[in-house]
Amino acid sequence: MKTKTIGLLAAIAVMICMMSSCAKTPAACFQVLSQSDSIRVGEVVTFDASCSIDSKQYNWTLGDNIIDYGQKVSVAFDSAKVYSIELLVINGNKTSNAQQEITVYP
Repeated sequence: MKTKTIGLLAAIAVMICMMSSCAKTPAACFQVLSQSDSIRVGEVVTFDASCSIDSKQYNWTLGDNIIDYGQKVSVAFDSAKVYSIELLVINGNKTSNAQQEITVYP
């Protein structure tokens, strides 16, 4: 009887965990990958969030209302200016974000 009780309690604990989201809190980080030291208009730039920890979903805001999803995303900017890049990582109902400004030159 003791073994059945322990097994039942473990099953209940797993169900509670699944319902209440026992997900770990993620930690967002990303790197900017470009072909040169200075990013130019029209140059493809890659943003890589593989350094983020415990992330299940990656949501990017890349300036000028450009939205993208995934661990790695690429974009070519069409204007010379400073862009605010933001990454939101999600794991269950827990989130973390990282933000960085980049300058795009003519």
